[in-house]
Amino acid sequence: MRYFSAAIKIWATGACAGALTALLFLIAHFFLATDKLITGPELILASSSPGLSSLAITYISARIFTITDEPVSFNLGIFFRLLVVCYLTFLIPLLGVVQGSSQSAYFLQLLGFGLLGGIFWSTPFAAIRFLIEFINRTSD
Repeated sequence: MRYFSAAIKIWATGACAGALTALLFLIAHFFLATDKLITGPELILASSSPGLSSLAITYISARIFTITDEPVSFNLGIFFRLLVVCYLTFLIPLLGVVQGSSQSAYFLQLLGFGLLGGIFWSTPFAAIRFLIEFINRTSD
């Protein structure tokens, strides 16, 4: 189970970042696209949601996963990993849901696909971390 702890944290932060990206994009889309069409300037403003969500999740996860009483520092490695995960989640599942979803369950579809996209795009990072932990534990 010890090997999986870092991978589970990566999946959890990826899932939270994907869901927050979907939520922020939904809020931006709701307030900017009043005519139910998203145009270029609106898309540019709404595309800041992955950056904001990766920044927020990096800050929140640093507060949640601290063990000691030391001051919380901002980890750039986690931030850039989540930035990649958030923008890939924004590009692949979320923009597809925006273009082709029905309006009946739009909110739940967007959050669900954001959550699944965050888990999917953080899987390579979790697998690499698992292999590093496994190799380091067996060599000791």
